Amino acid sequence: MRPYEHTQIGYVIIYSIIAVGIFVGLLINVVPAEEELSPGQIVWILSSILFLVIFFFYRLKVVVDQNRIKIIFGIGFVHRSWQLKDIVTTEIITCPWWYGWGIHFTPHGTLFNVSGSRAVALRLSSGRTALIGSDEPEKLQEAIMTNKGKSV
Repeated sequence: MRPYEHTQIGYVIIYSIIAVGIFVGLLINVVPAEEELSPGQIVWILSSILFLVIFFFYRLKVVVDQNRIKIIFGIGFVHRSWQLKDIVTTEIITCPWWYGWGIHFTPHGTLFNVSGSRAVALRLSSGRTALIGSDEPEKLQEAIMTNKGKSV
Protein backbone atom coordinates (compact mmCIF):
# COMPACT_ATOMS: atom_id res chain seq x y z
CA MET A 1 0.00 0.00 0.00
CA ARG A 2 1.25 3.47 -0.78
CA PRO A 3 1.51 6.04 2.01
CA TYR A 4 -1.67 7.63 3.33
CA GLU A 5 -1.83 11.41 3.39
CA HIS A 6 -4.83 13.56 4.28
CA THR A 7 -5.21 17.24 5.14
CA GLN A 8 -8.15 18.61 7.07
CA ILE A 9 -8.74 22.38 7.25
CA GLY A 10 -9.94 23.78 10.59
CA TYR A 11 -12.54 26.21 9.30
CA VAL A 12 -14.19 26.52 12.72
CA ILE A 13 -10.86 27.47 14.30
CA ILE A 14 -10.13 30.02 11.58
CA TYR A 15 -13.56 31.67 11.66
CA SER A 16 -13.76 31.62 15.48
CA ILE A 17 -10.40 33.33 15.87
CA ILE A 18 -11.30 35.95 13.27
CA ALA A 19 -14.64 36.57 15.03
CA VAL A 20 -12.93 36.91 18.42
CA GLY A 21 -10.41 39.32 16.90
CA ILE A 22 -13.15 41.49 15.42
CA PHE A 23 -15.18 41.44 18.65
CA VAL A 24 -12.21 42.38 20.81
CA GLY A 25 -11.16 45.05 18.30
CA LEU A 26 -14.62 46.61 18.46
CA LEU A 27 -14.76 46.31 22.24
CA ILE A 28 -11.36 47.96 22.70
CA ASN A 29 -12.49 50.94 20.61
CA VAL A 30 -15.58 51.38 22.79
CA VAL A 31 -13.89 51.11 26.21
CA PRO A 32 -11.96 54.25 27.21
CA ALA A 33 -8.19 53.73 27.36
CA GLU A 34 -6.36 54.69 30.54
CA GLU A 35 -3.23 52.68 29.81
CA GLU A 36 -0.04 53.54 27.96
CA LEU A 37 -1.08 51.57 24.87
CA SER A 38 -3.61 53.08 22.53
CA PRO A 39 -6.60 51.00 21.35
CA GLY A 40 -5.01 50.82 17.90
CA GLN A 41 -1.80 49.37 19.34
CA ILE A 42 -3.71 46.80 21.36
CA VAL A 43 -5.72 45.76 18.30
CA TRP A 44 -2.51 45.44 16.26
CA ILE A 45 -0.82 43.27 18.94
CA LEU A 46 -3.92 41.11 19.37
CA SER A 47 -4.34 40.73 15.62
CA SER A 48 -0.72 39.62 15.29
CA ILE A 49 -1.13 36.99 18.00
CA LEU A 50 -4.38 35.68 16.51
CA PHE A 51 -2.84 35.57 13.03
CA LEU A 52 0.03 33.45 14.39
CA VAL A 53 -2.44 31.06 16.05
CA ILE A 54 -4.27 30.66 12.74
CA PHE A 55 -0.96 30.24 10.90
CA PHE A 56 0.15 27.45 13.24
CA PHE A 57 -3.19 25.60 13.59
CA TYR A 58 -5.29 26.21 10.45
CA ARG A 59 -4.95 22.61 9.25
CA LEU A 60 -4.04 19.11 10.36
CA LYS A 61 -2.10 16.95 7.93
CA VAL A 62 -1.82 13.23 8.72
CA VAL A 63 0.75 11.06 6.96
CA VAL A 64 1.07 7.29 7.42
CA ASP A 65 3.95 5.44 5.80
CA GLN A 66 5.32 1.96 6.40
CA ASN A 67 7.13 2.98 9.60
CA ARG A 68 5.30 5.82 11.28
CA ILE A 69 2.31 8.08 11.56
CA LYS A 70 2.99 11.80 11.57
CA ILE A 71 0.67 14.72 12.24
CA ILE A 72 1.51 18.25 11.16
CA PHE A 73 -0.41 21.35 12.23
CA GLY A 74 -0.51 24.48 10.10
CA ILE A 75 2.79 25.31 8.42
CA GLY A 76 4.59 22.47 10.18
CA PHE A 77 6.08 24.17 13.22
CA VAL A 78 3.85 22.04 15.47
CA HIS A 79 4.09 18.33 14.69
CA ARG A 80 4.26 14.90 16.30
CA SER A 81 4.96 11.36 15.15
CA TRP A 82 4.75 7.80 16.43
CA GLN A 83 6.39 4.62 15.19
CA LEU A 84 3.82 2.12 13.93
CA LYS A 85 5.55 -0.64 15.89
CA ASP A 86 4.63 1.24 19.11
CA ILE A 87 0.89 1.21 18.33
CA VAL A 88 -0.82 -1.65 20.16
CA THR A 89 -4.41 -1.03 19.01
CA THR A 90 -6.52 1.56 17.20
CA GLU A 91 -10.14 2.46 17.74
CA ILE A 92 -12.48 4.94 16.10
CA ILE A 93 -14.13 7.11 18.72
CA THR A 94 -16.47 10.07 18.91
CA CYS A 95 -15.24 12.80 21.21
CA PRO A 96 -17.75 14.86 23.18
CA TRP A 97 -18.18 18.41 21.85
CA TRP A 98 -16.56 19.89 24.96
CA TYR A 99 -13.20 18.30 24.04
CA GLY A 100 -13.01 21.03 21.41
CA TRP A 101 -10.19 21.47 18.94
CA GLY A 102 -6.45 21.92 19.12
CA ILE A 103 -3.94 20.00 21.20
CA HIS A 104 -4.91 19.20 24.76
CA PHE A 105 -5.30 16.50 27.35
CA THR A 106 -8.59 14.65 27.71
CA PRO A 107 -9.60 11.84 30.05
CA HIS A 108 -8.96 9.46 27.12
CA GLY A 109 -5.54 10.74 26.03
CA THR A 110 -3.94 13.67 24.23
CA LEU A 111 -6.19 15.03 21.49
CA PHE A 112 -4.84 16.44 18.21
CA ASN A 113 -7.78 17.88 16.27
CA VAL A 114 -8.82 20.84 14.07
CA SER A 115 -12.42 19.99 13.26
CA GLY A 116 -15.24 17.57 13.98
CA SER A 117 -15.70 15.08 16.78
CA ARG A 118 -14.44 11.79 15.32
CA ALA A 119 -10.95 10.53 16.00
CA VAL A 120 -8.73 7.47 15.85
CA ALA A 121 -7.43 6.51 19.28
CA LEU A 122 -3.90 5.10 19.19
CA ARG A 123 -3.13 2.95 22.21
CA LEU A 124 0.64 2.93 22.51
CA SER A 125 2.99 0.37 24.03
CA SER A 126 4.02 3.05 26.57
CA GLY A 127 0.49 2.94 27.99
CA ARG A 128 -0.40 6.38 26.65
CA THR A 129 -3.20 7.15 24.22
CA ALA A 130 -3.18 9.69 21.39
CA LEU A 131 -6.40 10.80 19.70
CA ILE A 132 -6.03 11.98 16.11
CA GLY A 133 -9.04 13.87 14.83
CA SER A 134 -10.14 13.02 11.31
CA ASP A 135 -13.04 13.52 8.95
CA GLU A 136 -12.22 10.09 7.50
CA PRO A 137 -11.30 7.96 10.53
CA GLU A 138 -12.04 4.65 8.79
CA LYS A 139 -9.44 5.34 6.07
CA LEU A 140 -6.92 6.53 8.64
CA GLN A 141 -7.39 3.46 10.79
CA GLU A 142 -7.12 1.17 7.76
CA ALA A 143 -3.89 2.89 6.64
CA ILE A 144 -2.37 2.52 10.11
CA MET A 145 -3.25 -1.16 10.42
CA THR A 146 -2.26 -2.00 6.82
CA ASN A 147 1.11 -0.27 7.07
CA LYS A 148 1.65 -1.63 10.59
CA GLY A 149 1.63 -5.10 9.07
CA LYS A 150 4.46 -3.95 6.78
CA SER A 151 6.48 -1.98 9.35
CA VAL A 152 10.11 -2.92 9.83
